[in-house]
Amino acid sequence: MKNKLQFPHIHLFRVCGGYYIYDVCKNVILKITEDLYLGLNNYLKYGKQPDANCMYGMEKLENEGYLQPKTLERIEHPMTNALENIIDNSLHMLTLQVTQNCNLRCKYCVYSGSYINRKHTNKRMSFEIAKKAIDYYISRSIQMSKLRFGFYGGEPILEIELIRKCVSYIKERALGKIVEYNLTTNATILNEEIIQFLVENNFFLTISLDGAKDIQDKNRIYAGTGNGTFDDVIRNVTWLKKHYPDYIKNIHFNVVMDPEDGYSSSNEFFMNDERVKDIFITASEKNDVNYKKTIVRKPEYYINRSYEQFKTIFDYYRNIEEAVSPLTASYLVGIKKNVVDTLVMDNSGFTVSHPGGPCVPGLQRLFVNADGNFYPCERVNESSDIVRIGDVENGIDIEKAKYLLNIGKITEEHCKRCWAFRFCTACAAQAEDGEKLSAEKRIARCNAIRSSIEASFKEYCILKELKLNFDELEEETH
Repeated sequence: MKNKLQFPHIHLFRVCGGYYIYDVCKNVILKITEDLYLGLNNYLKYGKQPDANCMYGMEKLENEGYLQPKTLERIEHPMTNALENIIDNSLHMLTLQVTQNCNLRCKYCVYSGSYINRKHTNKRMSFEIAKKAIDYYISRSIQMSKLRFGFYGGEPILEIELIRKCVSYIKERALGKIVEYNLTTNATILNEEIIQFLVENNFFLTISLDGAKDIQDKNRIYAGTGNGTFDDVIRNVTWLKKHYPDYIKNIHFNVVMDPEDGYSSSNEFFMNDERVKDIFITASEKNDVNYKKTIVRKPEYYINRSYEQFKTIFDYYRNIEEAVSPLTASYLVGIKKNVVDTLVMDNSGFTVSHPGGPCVPGLQRLFVNADGNFYPCERVNESSDIVRIGDVENGIDIEKAKYLLNIGKITEEHCKRCWAFRFCTACAAQAEDGEKLSAEKRIARCNAIRSSIEASFKEYCILKELKLNFDELEEETH
């Protein structure tokens, strides 16, 4: 080991008095001694030759195949060659943006004007475009036993008649397959007739609700008046629960947490309010990609969130009497998904790989905007041609899809040397910069991503020390 290129491809970290090494080539986290940790750290950071004790430990690991100095030779996504076959036969889900119009002006919405590259319009999808998209998807889902359709906006309920037509057309074209419908709504204009239609067709309903009245009405406001939406959402949810109690299993709330607001208010609402506490929740933080302002993150937000995460862990072992927050109920499952499942990935052929961020276009979903253009998902900027992968007239552009799938190529040398590439969450959405994909913009997020991954590593190691059975956890979540 005489130069930097020969340094082992590893990442060192410590937690709770324990010392760990993530071996990149082997894709394994190992617990090591303090002496070995300090020796490796001094070697990697300062080029200081390890002492005899450290050398003994290093040689032992090297003999077992660890501490290899090699990095990736080439960045290429492992699904690249299979992509055309996936797109031709195995599209998993179609999401239709039936309108870009919305009756709200949520302050953190990507279309709100608070972001540099997207804004509200009144565009609506025609039935002809919808039919062409549906036909394309069905014809390329031959190997799928289930057809999954999502309706998205704007506010999709504004186009409920178009949705009705789409459902009727899908039933004609489904060819005996199981069909699943999903709809994302702000729930402000739900009524008895619309709810009955959703129930009859077994829609899975995602309702945007951030918390108690003060939290909801701060950000989720009506267009034109600026009035809050909490009262209307709760009234409609309460009516739905009363008249269709069995339908609750099909509903979940999408909660956007704002670090500027703290954590306790939303947490207490979803834990204690009888109107909502029995409904499943997914929670995420306000999106900072292309946000015009700097998001102020209050320390109290992270302190209170960490406390609720601690309660979730403690409850796993002791069944504590204090209720566990629904906002952190999936915390342990998240660690399993983000760390454990990635650690068991096949590491053969390590010389060629790709950072973990991009989804495989079509493998999870195909997003069609109101104009009939195709995108990998609804999270990308549909006003940018660089992330458009086709349209209803011409289908998916395979080469364009491969380009987005291999987003890591624009930062290849940087990615090849990164210890965290398998766990990376950066996709084309984080690199999109107008009409190009920016290497600089992608790299600018790397430190934050690596910090988050290391934090997840530490949480995982603590839980392993506490003998948490992740396989058992998986069974409990089904």
